[in-house]
Amino acid sequence: MQKLPEPEHEAFRKEIPQTVRVTMPAKESAKYLGLSYWKFLEDIKAGRIPHFRIGNRVLCRKISLDVWMAAKETASVCKEDEQSYFGKIRQLR
Repeated sequence: MQKLPEPEHEAFRKEIPQTVRVTMPAKESAKYLGLSYWKFLEDIKAGRIPHFRIGNRVLCRKISLDVWMAAKETASVCKEDEQSYFGKIRQLR
């Protein structure tokens, strides 16, 4: 058998498509959200952060975390508007 020459490293890398990870493990997700790992796990157990489990691994999709953060941000702005109403004095009849 004739041995084939090995491909050049740069050319070989260009041909292999890079896979894009859509999930992040718990530690990476906590870092992405700016939380400590333990606070992140506490919120996971309480059901406050979107996630799924495979075996004993906790995984989060980046897009789910982005949507969740946007929803939390929108909700916090709405609460401020409602609170300004409750701080006003109203006239009793």
